[in-house]
Amino acid sequence: MIDSVEFAKYLVWRAKELEELYHVQYELGPTKLNKIMYICEGILLAYGINIIKENAQAWDDGPIYPRVYKWISEHPDVPLAVSETPDTIKKHLENYHALPLIDRGIIAFAARSTEELTAWSQEKSSPWAWAMQKAHGAPHYPIDKYDMARYFSKFGK
Repeated sequence: MIDSVEFAKYLVWRAKELEELYHVQYELGPTKLNKIMYICEGILLAYGINIIKENAQAWDDGPIYPRVYKWISEHPDVPLAVSETPDTIKKHLENYHALPLIDRGIIAFAARSTEELTAWSQEKSSPWAWAMQKAHGAPHYPIDKYDMARYFSKFGK
């Protein structure tokens, strides 16, 4: 299993690589990073790859990983300045054949605005909505990984 903060660091690093490769700007701010992480984890779960130790939670502004949120809050400039390859995480992801799936999530969604991703993550049929319904609207309820796998499987394999 991979620590959620280490996974987030990998996403920031990989998004920068893909920006250079495809000549695009992803601009992963704190909220957007959480949404991209949720999307990438959802894609992985749809393929039966459950490797992130932490569950996303249903917060008012969509899916949030509390440890990642805290890390960003305590070090606001660090997440956006990750410049070295998190090699240990990359090797772990390679063992699960997860790298192309993560790239797929970043490429398909990271160019969208934070507002678009937040609205998309909160659609009525989303795992976030199901978690909010289970919690009767109370925030910080864990988003079920099975619900994420089922939801993200509709995006095709």
